Amino acid sequence: MSLDLSQISDSSSQSDSFASEEEIFFSIDRDIDAATEITVQERKLTKLELKLKRFESDTELRNLLAKVFTIVIAFWLLSVLYVITGNYLKYHLSDSVVITLLTTSTVNVIGMMLIILNNLFPSYKKKKRKTKKPAN
Repeated sequence: MSLDLSQISDSSSQSDSFASEEEIFFSIDRDIDAATEITVQERKLTKLELKLKRFESDTELRNLLAKVFTIVIAFWLLSVLYVITGNYLKYHLSDSVVITLLTTSTVNVIGMMLIILNNLFPSYKKKKRKTKKPAN
């Protein structure tokens, strides 16, 4: 019985070629995984940048609305003060009209300030979703 050494060397060269192909395949796979990870990170970054822009624009809008409402409230109160002081000199409104004016003015001012405060300082409590129980 004689051994043919050429067959042994051919099979080892084949296994070396399979090993190198396998190594190339896994290196490509690692490159794809790294590229996918970079893409995922870029998407997360873009999402965070968009959230930041939305937060900034919401903040600017809230500040603008707060200023506008503050001016409206100031003019409202000045006009009420003008009507009350002018009531004795010029208008001669009945007591029920003056009481109604003061009551509605107070409610409007408090309501506007609550709207401003709720928009400037929102509560981020997540609403609990009611889960439906399966019917038995």
